[in-house]
Amino acid sequence: PLDVDRRPLMYAFRRVAEEARALPPKVVTDGPGFESVLRGDDIDVLRFPSPKWHPLDGGRYIGTGVVDILKDPDSDWVNLGTYRVMVHDSKRVGLYISPGKHGRQFRDKYFARKEPCPVAIVCGADPLLFVASALEVPQGMSEYDWVGGIRGEPYEVVIDPITKLPIPARAEIVLTGFLRHDNMAPEGPFGEWTGYYASGSRAEPVLDVQAIYHRSDPILLGVPPNKPPYEPHRFREYLRSALLLRELKAAGVPGVTDAHCFDLTFPYGARSYLLPLHGTTPSPFAPELGGRPIGEPPGKPPGAAAARREAANAARTARAAATRRHPPRRRPAQGAGTGVAHRL
Repeated sequence: PLDVDRRPLMYAFRRVAEEARALPPKVVTDGPGFESVLRGDDIDVLRFPSPKWHPLDGGRYIGTGVVDILKDPDSDWVNLGTYRVMVHDSKRVGLYISPGKHGRQFRDKYFARKEPCPVAIVCGADPLLFVASALEVPQGMSEYDWVGGIRGEPYEVVIDPITKLPIPARAEIVLTGFLRHDNMAPEGPFGEWTGYYASGSRAEPVLDVQAIYHRSDPILLGVPPNKPPYEPHRFREYLRSALLLRELKAAGVPGVTDAHCFDLTFPYGARSYLLPLHGTTPSPFAPELGGRPIGEPPGKPPGAAAARREAANAARTARAAATRRHPPRRRPAQGAGTGVAHRL
């Protein structure tokens, strides 16, 4: 349904996520994603119409609505993440992974050992797998396992004979190959989620494409960052809200009744801001998690006026977090909390 409000949708997702159990993927030998197989001289990344999404981008980006697959060299943990991919030429693409991401941690392990890092780039996966690759799945769990648990059936994968990585059997387009510590090329700039060009051109690892797998009539998924808000903010808002609330409750933090992942939009940035909301039970963690109950003093049940004040205070708090400045101090309504956020 298209008329579902944020909170019911968030609670429904939280319920499914809590009831789900991780299901490892099912290995199959073939699938629609292997209708065309290109290797050697037949490899040509330029056959796909990779757009130049922003006027000042450093190149054409085939990987925006992308799922990049890497494996931890020290374990069986397979990570799926959304890391941008720029086309260099017919047989090479550049892969940028932000510091701290699981894929970056895996890559750096290979590079420290001067070993090639196997990568599979999925340019067109089903929506749930793409969403999973952009969310905070529990540490050590593969997004394949997480999606299988949500769906209630194992996700079908084919083992790539070159990289030995599991790739979706029903993908649209997949590029596989290796990154090497001594194989770099200029990458960027690229218009990022902030609504600005996040950085200039710099040397980043290059993937020498060893194979291309695709459907006979593939669809290239593009989810480029645009001036905020843009598409990923929509699904992240309620999904991250549900995951945040689940983790707070699992950690035993008392007094938390709800959580909201606000979409901060221009001019305050485009990153999501996480705000736990405390109920009537006093919490020793309240100062660390956002202060007293927002919009109402302890003991008073929320109402329509409280909800309006809650939204207003949340917006002021978000503005303070984004600008690192005190929000405007206004006289609170009779009996209401101030909701003032201090500089971080």
